[in-house]
Amino acid sequence: MFLDQVGVCSDHLSGRTWGRKGHTPLATTSGNRFGVNAMSAISREGQMYFTVFRQSFTIEVFIDFLERVIGTFEGKTHLVVDGHSVHRSKRVREWVAARDDRIELHLLPPYSPHLNPDELVNADLKRHLADKVITDVRRPGSRGGSLPRRRGQAGVRCGR
Repeated sequence: MFLDQVGVCSDHLSGRTWGRKGHTPLATTSGNRFGVNAMSAISREGQMYFTVFRQSFTIEVFIDFLERVIGTFEGKTHLVVDGHSVHRSKRVREWVAARDDRIELHLLPPYSPHLNPDELVNADLKRHLADKVITDVRRPGSRGGSLPRRRGQAGVRCGR
């Protein structure tokens, strides 16, 4: 599986628009600045597992996601990740080493987002949001199967 994280801000660049000559187009916003983060893992078969969270991407958030992902599979899970400092941290390495029969992390070489198909998920998300105005952050709907939730997190969801 390939894993990556992405952040989206309410004040993102919305792209281009049009307006009648002499009339400046207006974008409706709430004026509030906020962000939301997401982390996803995509399998070779195209199954996606993800979580949405408001706090920063930390070791605790990453390990929580890993616990829930390996809890869904029997056998060993191989995750390909980028060189983010959280992925390379001592605590994550120790956590993975203690579960080496269940999970293994493989680090991508530096500056190689083209080797991670999950980057395409992030690009698609940002492309989809390019013409939207984000005015509120809401908990994702309950459609689809989800794994057990922890306080403050939206849960890992699976979709095809």
